[in-house]
Amino acid sequence: MNKLSAQVKIYISLVTMLAAALVLRYVPHFYVAQEDILVIILFVLISVFSEYMAVTMPFVGMISVSFAIDLAAIMIFGIPGAIMITSLGYIGSFILNIHSDERSLDKFVFNLSLFIITVTVSGLAYQDAINFFGDKDHWHLIAALLAAVVFYLINATLLAILFSFLKKKSLGTIWIMNMRWAVPNLGVLAPIGYMLAYIYPHVGALGILFFFLPLLLARHTFKLYMDMRNMYLNSIKSMAAIIDAKDHYTAGHSERVTKYVLLICYEMGLDEEYIENLKDMALLHDIGKIGIPEQILNKPGRLNEAEYSKMKTHPVSGYDIVKNITFLKNPEVCKYHHERIDGKGYPEGLTGELIPLGARIIAVADAFDAMTTNRPYRKGMDPAAALKELERCQGTQFDQKVVTALTRAMEGMETPE
Repeated sequence: MNKLSAQVKIYISLVTMLAAALVLRYVPHFYVAQEDILVIILFVLISVFSEYMAVTMPFVGMISVSFAIDLAAIMIFGIPGAIMITSLGYIGSFILNIHSDERSLDKFVFNLSLFIITVTVSGLAYQDAINFFGDKDHWHLIAALLAAVVFYLINATLLAILFSFLKKKSLGTIWIMNMRWAVPNLGVLAPIGYMLAYIYPHVGALGILFFFLPLLLARHTFKLYMDMRNMYLNSIKSMAAIIDAKDHYTAGHSERVTKYVLLICYEMGLDEEYIENLKDMALLHDIGKIGIPEQILNKPGRLNEAEYSKMKTHPVSGYDIVKNITFLKNPEVCKYHHERIDGKGYPEGLTGELIPLGARIIAVADAFDAMTTNRPYRKGMDPAAALKELERCQGTQFDQKVVTALTRAMEGMETPE
């Protein structure tokens, strides 16, 4: 978190002060019996390991399996013990990761404060539920479920506020994305945490070690998912590179179009998940050119009618390729990115909003890059002139809202390379 804005600094300060107040309120009441010292140490070590082995997830930063430990600590040791365990767990993992490029004092302070607040508030929810319903075993289950839900709601909300300041995006959009990832995490880890707390009085430290295995399995599952996702993304980039390598005159075109697509999407305030999917399609929007002869792609002049007709087949060819890739969403975007608002585009002559929004966005980004890039038969236009040309063609060739979004996004910034 470098070069933080005043808003972010104030927010982190407020969160930190709240966490400090909670520590002063509850930690002085922390007491552990001599026979429980070893168990506390074991909880802390598992918490350290869980945080140290956290998995980077899209949109929400890091996900660890330490929540199961936090929930069990709340149920076994109460709020003071849970604060101590989660705090020492995060501090230990931070020390182990001290040489990481992503380590920073601001991030450390915020994350530590976040852990303290979430375990305290969820601990209060657990205690209040027990006080209200009673101390029967089945009410402990209800109280634990309530504590888990409160934990994730507080965590997702505080993180969403931070990222909305950092990324200047809608709080609601980021919160929804956080919760989409949090719910599966909750479903996996909450039962483990509850069972750990339920079994512990009967089997002691052995039970903690026994339930550490499901935590490792949960972490392994998250890691497998991210490894698979990263392999998929690397495959997408490789496919885009193949396209650019075949067409010498448009090298880097797919990457540049993707940058412009992202500028437009963020300016329009589109959903983060939609943007992530459209980014992949932007990288692959010209994949159908694999089937176009190189003498046409690399012709140092304008295409004749027959050559242009062959070139016009690439959107449908690209669609036939990407529609069979299960990870890709909205493959029709690839098919329709050469359609025009007035219906004079190809391959189907769609008009207006019958053209998918993603295709309308790629069309503008594609045209802007084409106009600003040098060709053998002409020099690339100045970005300002290219934007003027897009504005001239809005409502006929291009979507007016998309052109306006790109124009606003480009104001006061340099054209991406």
